[in-house]
Amino acid sequence: QQQGLKDRMSAAGIDPLMELDHGWCHSLYYVDPNGIMVEFCRDNPGYEPDPVTALARMREAVGSATARG
Repeated sequence: QQQGLKDRMSAAGIDPLMELDHGWCHSLYYVDPNGIMVEFCRDNPGYEPDPVTALARMREAVGSATARG
C-alpha cells in the first residue's frame, strides 16, 4: 500500500522528494540516507501493459542514453 508507506514515512518526518502520476503508474520518490533517490511505484488500476511497446521504449531510452554517452 503506497499510501501506508507515505503515511509511515511522513510520521517519521520524511517527506517525498516528489510525487508523480505517470498515467500508467504513480510514483513516490525519496532520498535515502546515502543520497540515492529511491522510487516506490504502484500500477494504476485499469492499465493494460503492452510488452512490445514497453520493450521498444526501453530500447529507445537505452540507445539515447548510450548516444549521449
